Amino acid sequence: MASPDGPSAALGLGALAASAGFLFFTRPALAPVVRTTLSTSGPTALAQSGVDRDLAITPDGSRIVYRGNNQLLVRALNQLEPTVLSGLGAPHGIFMSPDGEWVGFVAGTAIKKVAITGGPAQTLAAFQANARGATWSEDGTIIFATDSPATGLYRVSANGGEPAVLTRPNRERGEADHVWPEFLPGGKAVLFTITSAAASVENAQIAVLDLQTGTSRVLIRGGSHASYAPTGHLVCGVTGRLLAVPFDLKRLAVVGTPAPVGRVVTTLQGGADVAIAANGSIAYVAGVAAAERRQTVVSVDRQGRASALSAVPPDAYRDVRVSPDGATLALATQADVWTYDFGRTSLSRLTTDPGSDARPLWTPNGQRIIFTSLRAGYPELLWRPADGTGREERLLPYTCQGPLESAR
Repeated sequence: MASPDGPSAALGLGALAASAGFLFFTRPALAPVVRTTLSTSGPTALAQSGVDRDLAITPDGSRIVYRGNNQLLVRALNQLEPTVLSGLGAPHGIFMSPDGEWVGFVAGTAIKKVAITGGPAQTLAAFQANARGATWSEDGTIIFATDSPATGLYRVSANGGEPAVLTRPNRERGEADHVWPEFLPGGKAVLFTITSAAASVENAQIAVLDLQTGTSRVLIRGGSHASYAPTGHLVCGVTGRLLAVPFDLKRLAVVGTPAPVGRVVTTLQGGADVAIAANGSIAYVAGVAAAERRQTVVSVDRQGRASALSAVPPDAYRDVRVSPDGATLALATQADVWTYDFGRTSLSRLTTDPGSDARPLWTPNGQRIIFTSLRAGYPELLWRPADGTGREERLLPYTCQGPLESAR
C-alpha cells in the first residue's frame, strides 16, 4: 500500500498555487484578483512530509519556499526555476522571518534557520519531541510547539538560546496539546490550536493567546492551524476545506461566520499547507486532506501480481504490519487499529476507544499487538492479544520531554 503522505503521492495532490487574495476577500477599491499556479516536478518537485506545513511565503509575496526531497526550494514568482537550498537534512515545518531574509524549519530534533539566499543552517533550539509548527515575530521571537504532552507552546529568540515554556494544556478541560502557533500582526498575540485527547482533529479549537496579559480564549470550535489575512479574516483548515472567518484584530474577536474558500491539504495532525503574506498573497497546496485520502490495501505475490483485499474497504489506512507468521495484517485507520485474517478473509476491529490509536506493532511471537494511544490525554504505549480477547494493558506512559534545556 502506498503511503498518502510520501513524496510520490504529493505530486498527485495538486500544484502549488499562489494568489493575491480570494474572491470574497476583495473589495471594490482593491485591484483585481490574480491567480497563479506553479507546477513542480522532477528534482524540484514538492515533497510533503505529511505531518507539518511544507511551504511558506515571503512577507512581500514575491517568493514561495517549499519542501523538496531533503531540500528546500525558493521559487520567485517572476522566475521559471527555483533556487535549491540543500545540505539541511530532512527539512519540514517551514516558516519565514518577518523581513523575508531567513527561512525557519525543523530538521530532526531541532528548530533551525537558513538565509533565503543559501548558506549554512543555524540551530536555534533542540528538543526531544516532534515539532508541531513555528512562527516568527517582528521583535525576533520564535514561538514553536511540539507533541510533548507536558507542555504546549515554547518561546525562543531568533538568535537561539534556551526555550521557555509559554503554555501548558489544561487537562481538566480535556486539552491534549497546544500546536500550530501563528503570530498576529504586531507580535502581541498568537493564534494556536487546542487539540483534544477524546476527539479527532476535526474537533480541535482555535484559540488566541494575549502575550501581554498571558490570558487565552477560544475563538473557533472545529478548526485547526489558523492564520491571519490582512483583509481582516482568520483562515483555517478543516479536514481538507479552507475556511475564512471575519476577525477584529483590535478586539481579538471573531465578528462573523465562517465561509468556505476552497480545498487545501491538511495533515492527520491538523496542520494546513497554507501560508499568508503580509501583503495579502496566499500560497497553498490544493488537494484532499490526508484523512480523506482513501487507499485500497493489496497483497503482492512473489511474481509481483497485486490483488486487492476485498474484505478491507477503502479508507485512510496507515501503518500496515504483517504478523510474524504472515497470516494476519495489523493496520490503523484515523482512529483505530484493525486486524485482517488472510485465511478467513475477515476484518476485525481491535480497538474501540474514542481516543486515537495508531502505529500497531507485532510482538515477535505474534500473540500480541503493541500500539500507541491518546485516550488518556497524552500518548501511551499499550498492547492487547491479537485475537481481540482480553483487556488492553499499558506498557509505558509517554516520557518524551520538550526542549533539552527543559529536561535538565
